[in-house]
Amino acid sequence: MKSKVLILLLSLLSASFTSAYSGSSEESSNIFINICDRGKIGDLLAKKLLASSCEKVSVVRMINLQVLKLDFSDIDSIPDNAFTGLYRLYDLDLSYNNISFIPENVFRGLDNLVKLDLNKNLLTELPEHAFKGLYSVRSISFERNQIREIHKNTFQETPKIKDLYMHYNQITELSDDTFKGLSFVNTVRFNGNPMKEISLSALGLSPEVRISGVTVKP
Repeated sequence: MKSKVLILLLSLLSASFTSAYSGSSEESSNIFINICDRGKIGDLLAKKLLASSCEKVSVVRMINLQVLKLDFSDIDSIPDNAFTGLYRLYDLDLSYNNISFIPENVFRGLDNLVKLDLNKNLLTELPEHAFKGLYSVRSISFERNQIREIHKNTFQETPKIKDLYMHYNQITELSDDTFKGLSFVNTVRFNGNPMKEISLSALGLSPEVRISGVTVKP
């Protein structure tokens, strides 16, 4: 555990740390971090980790956190360092907020994340490398946003993704090779978008993929 803490310390260059000690050996080896610079997400994360404030949050608890539910939290932006240090996180729910933009690299370090929920936000596009670093993610949902554009390299670094839920957006067309390299995809849902048809070969999808909401051409 000490080695993992040291790794976290190196990655949190802008943070300030203090040591705290109590009677138990577990607490005496703990390290605390100030995460107030993460804005509203920092405050919510501190509460999730049972911290008295965002000024003093347990690094050990951050490392061990596996599920983070931030739905219905009135979040309108995601700081670049919002999820730094959450190495074991596998389920992140950001649905039903007011997020309009995903910064590049914001999910870096979430190597174990399997599920990401961005449903019911205010996203209008998915920029290149939006999901950079999500090497283990299996499911991404961004249904009921206002997405019109998905950039060509959006999913370039999500090779293990199986399910994509993008229904009820404003997608009219997709660039060639949008899904190139996603050899494990099982399901893609386009229901409720203006787009009427897609070409599997042009988008880089296998004929075995289950597509809904559009006419599928070879």
